[in-house]
Amino acid sequence: MGKLLLTGVDGNLGRQAAEFLLKLVEKDQIIFCAYDPASLQGMQNKVLKRM
Repeated sequence: MGKLLLTGVDGNLGRQAAEFLLKLVEKDQIIFCAYDPASLQGMQNKVLKRM
């Protein structure tokens, strides 16, 4: 299976979608994108806690 790319995780809906996707798919199969690099740091912390 290929990787899943989710854009806009720095917004409200994108963040909720990212949280939901982390519950459904293995973490190494997901790529998150955002305009604000600081918001990606927050997602990285959540992914690393679940590993």
